[in-house]
Amino acid sequence: MLFWKKWKLSPLWEIFVGERYRNVYFFCLTLIPNFFAALLEGFSFGFLLLALSTFTGEKRIQDILPFLNHFPFFISLSTKQIFLFLVLGAVVSQIIRSIVVYLSQYLMIHLSLRIQVEAQKKVYRQIFRLSFPCVSLYKVGDLSKYVEAPVYCIGQVCVAANNSVVHLMTMVINLGVMMALNVSLTIVCIIFFSVSIFFQKYLFKKIAEISLKFSNWVVDFSKRTVQNLHGMRQIHVFARQKSVLQKMENTNIEVAKASLKLSLWNNLVPSLNEVLSVFALGMVLILGCIFLDSKNFLPVLLTYLTISYRLAIRIREFLGTLGSTISVFGYLVRTEEILQDSDKEFCSTSGEKLVEFAQHIEFRNVSLSYLKNHVFAVKNFSCFVPKNAVIALVGSSGAGKSSIMDLLVRLYEPTSGMILVDGQDIRKFELSSWREKLGVVSQDSFIFNETIEENIRFGKLEASHDEIIQAAKMAHAHDFIMRLPEGYQSIVGEKGYRLSGGERQRLSLARALVRDPEILILDEATSNLDSHSEKIIQDALGDFKTKKTIILVAHRLSTIAKADQILVLEKGQIVESGFHDELMHKKGHYASFWNMQSHEKKEVTVS
Repeated sequence: MLFWKKWKLSPLWEIFVGERYRNVYFFCLTLIPNFFAALLEGFSFGFLLLALSTFTGEKRIQDILPFLNHFPFFISLSTKQIFLFLVLGAVVSQIIRSIVVYLSQYLMIHLSLRIQVEAQKKVYRQIFRLSFPCVSLYKVGDLSKYVEAPVYCIGQVCVAANNSVVHLMTMVINLGVMMALNVSLTIVCIIFFSVSIFFQKYLFKKIAEISLKFSNWVVDFSKRTVQNLHGMRQIHVFARQKSVLQKMENTNIEVAKASLKLSLWNNLVPSLNEVLSVFALGMVLILGCIFLDSKNFLPVLLTYLTISYRLAIRIREFLGTLGSTISVFGYLVRTEEILQDSDKEFCSTSGEKLVEFAQHIEFRNVSLSYLKNHVFAVKNFSCFVPKNAVIALVGSSGAGKSSIMDLLVRLYEPTSGMILVDGQDIRKFELSSWREKLGVVSQDSFIFNETIEENIRFGKLEASHDEIIQAAKMAHAHDFIMRLPEGYQSIVGEKGYRLSGGERQRLSLARALVRDPEILILDEATSNLDSHSEKIIQDALGDFKTKKTIILVAHRLSTIAKADQILVLEKGQIVESGFHDELMHKKGHYASFWNMQSHEKKEVTVS
């Protein structure tokens, strides 16, 4: 009872039963042909018994089935002809039964595909509902396997459920016919089959355990594969092909071992059932001589033997179906795991719509600890950003610059403190309406394996071709795009590998600019640009000054020299603030950074 209540609360339960139990009703529809298939199985054995009884001479077939006296054609048939007619009836019954079973399987495949699509859709939605901190805890290969899991298990479970119903109904009909032939012998058979099924539950438990281990190893192999493919450049640069291959081979060996164990235990079920089937036939032959009457002995024994053999096959197939279902138990567990809400954090979908950013942004005593362990990436950060101002963040690596950008984009929420927009807590506003005001360029800009035009349009889905060209020109990307063979229709490859680092960065900048954002966030946006391209980007940013709010992070201090305010960070805290000349006069951290870069630039020039 507890298991049933828990299962009803499961996300998988909702997927299997469907909205308003629609899938349950459809499944019940498949029971109709299954029921007729079971009846036809009984009719075929009835025909077989009657056929064998025609040679005993104990009773005429017309005496057993009086309604046949109304058919003159049948009365005129000889014993041999009646035998052939009844055998033909048994064959036809089995043929019709096979057609009905095929119809049932067709309906169930249709249902299973519908459930599978719904399951994958829910897994996709669940992944994209996760907050950025939550989804960042998963590896890409792990997430891809969550999406694939329903393909491996849903269809097999649905088809197995249908086959199980077919086998169960047929077994009930077979047992009913067997009871009609001889009660005592049938009771012995029921006890035998029940004992054999009871002992096989231990096999199923073992198969479930191995299935879970197998799915975990497959997921681990997938995660490593995706990670290595993404890190191919680093693998070649550091000449780590051998060690990477060794790790992959070790994982692959574990996958093979788990697969071998799963196959061995899975194949043990039908092999054991084959032995049990033969044993059951021997038992029926021996006990039939004891329990069956000498009167009409041979037809009843042969019929009983045939039915018991068919029953053994049905039981074998039923147990095999259970075994195949349990073999995908690991994938069911994984699907259930990703669909559970209890241990996950989700993006906020509530809040007011932000119509306009009118006045200012304020960071008020904001702190951020990624792991909630009191190790702060940002600590007591306070800053006032007027509308249309240019604010720059400077500091060494790990100073907390990108973390502040992530807080502003709301990829992360502050551990303490608050961010205010026009005097109101940013969490008050709907997440999507806030992000619509932003244009973001990160240091590691992701480029989709699409055309140049589609990559830029990702920033604004309804953008016209002219708007895309204008954004590319502002980002100094138009010229290199036009040099490509297909211009804006050029495919850039996986992660934009056909473009240089600077070209990818400019394409990412164009994607941000096409939105015509009110707030432009640049996290090392010029880090991969040459000096000439950087100068053009600086000029473009100069055109936006007093028109847009610009918040930028840059290691190259020449990029931020004209900012309205420069914040120097160390260990997540502001250690200096002011404009360029003011900070140079203080001769503190900023002046030190500037002099260091100026010295490096002079050395490069001399070289």
